[in-house]
Amino acid sequence: MNFLGKQYVGAVATALVIGWSAVASAGVITIIERESRGNLSLFAGSGGAVDQYANDDEKADLTGAFGFGDSWDVAIDESQPYSLGTAGAIGSISVSDNVTQVSPGTLVLTATRSASGAASVISGASNASSTQGQTFRVRFTTGADPVNYTLTGDFDPGAITGVIGDARTISLRRPFTANQPVLIETAVSGIYETGTLPANQTWELFVKMTDMTIANAGSPYAADTSSLNITLTLTSVPEPASACLLAGASWVLLTRKPRRPVK
Repeated sequence: MNFLGKQYVGAVATALVIGWSAVASAGVITIIERESRGNLSLFAGSGGAVDQYANDDEKADLTGAFGFGDSWDVAIDESQPYSLGTAGAIGSISVSDNVTQVSPGTLVLTATRSASGAASVISGASNASSTQGQTFRVRFTTGADPVNYTLTGDFDPGAITGVIGDARTISLRRPFTANQPVLIETAVSGIYETGTLPANQTWELFVKMTDMTIANAGSPYAADTSSLNITLTLTSVPEPASACLLAGASWVLLTRKPRRPVK
């Protein structure tokens, strides 16, 4: 092979590498932040006599699974010093989530939850509360190509009491803007949301469920359950320009004849 022929083959190889690199980088979904958290807190008390419990765990790794599970109960009664009544709270929670990226252009986010709580006041001016919390937040960028999304599953946030700190929501949103393609705040059996996220933007899946039940002398018993089971699948979709970049460059080079040496 003469010198010009080697130059031609080298140019084709270089173009192929550049073309593949451009297409590959265009279809990348990049995870930039992840927050997973679960917690259980219980309280029962009156007149200075208090029994309480709190436990929580969190994970910030960009990929991988997170799991938290706990159950407990607390109680006070009038035989305890300074107690003005009898009250108790019980609670349990099991949550898990997972961030999986099997290829640069595919991201799968899953979250589950099963939780219950009850609070009761038997006598006196006591108070009791049972709280189960869960947060799952993943922030990512779509790269140079748009991304198709599909959200499926079930969502039962339990009773909406309006108590401060009581929040139940699933959202797919663009941070710091009003752009929110998906917002679910009430119970849905059979979620099915689909759409496309534009390229070169930052997006976030945000799941938060804080289920709080409160009992006092005016409302002596409260109980609630909540559950969650969702999957969000994100797939990068190469735009025509990206898809044709490699094919076009390769075709031009491969159909171009190398110059013959001048005799």
